[in-house]
Amino acid sequence: MEPQLKDHLTELEFIHNRVQMFEKLYARQQENYAKMAKPIRVTLDDGQCMEGVAFKTTPLDIVLKKSKELSKKAIVAKVDNELFDLTRPLEHDCKLEILTFDSDDGKQVFWHSSSHVLGECLERLFKGQLTVGPPLDPSQSLHNGGFYYDVDTSALGIDGNVSDHHYAAIEELIKTITKEKHPFYRVVLTKEEALEMFK
Repeated sequence: MEPQLKDHLTELEFIHNRVQMFEKLYARQQENYAKMAKPIRVTLDDGQCMEGVAFKTTPLDIVLKKSKELSKKAIVAKVDNELFDLTRPLEHDCKLEILTFDSDDGKQVFWHSSSHVLGECLERLFKGQLTVGPPLDPSQSLHNGGFYYDVDTSALGIDGNVSDHHYAAIEELIKTITKEKHPFYRVVLTKEEALEMFK
């Protein structure tokens, strides 16, 4: 008989270790950023210039000053034509464009972030070991996009695939996770640190 699905978060030591390691690395990164702070000018795509602080001001900070309405729709930023998370600090004088779901890049980032939420759900619900889980290539996408995660569920004793009868539990936990409104933060780490974090 297949085990009943429940949230196994409190039992998953690897998640707690990952969170602790992330918090340590993020704190180190923030200390380093504080040492590099300096005034910068941010030029918006409409030509407006705004002041900021390198390694402190984020695209989200800028968009909140410009438009509360746009901040609610913002998915990702383009900084000098490079995609930037909304909470990633700006590093120097730059050109900034805010992208919404209406753009191809906005859709891709939305689906990528959504795959992380699904991954967290699968780890917690199935004690899953995640493998691959990106957004779908636009040529493979459903009408408006999509994403997936391959997961090994053998730790929970499920032999085979996640199937239709699991969907209600998956949907319920995803609703719980999204209501918690966990922010997405970027941390730069070495390959060795990444391997340790996700072992």
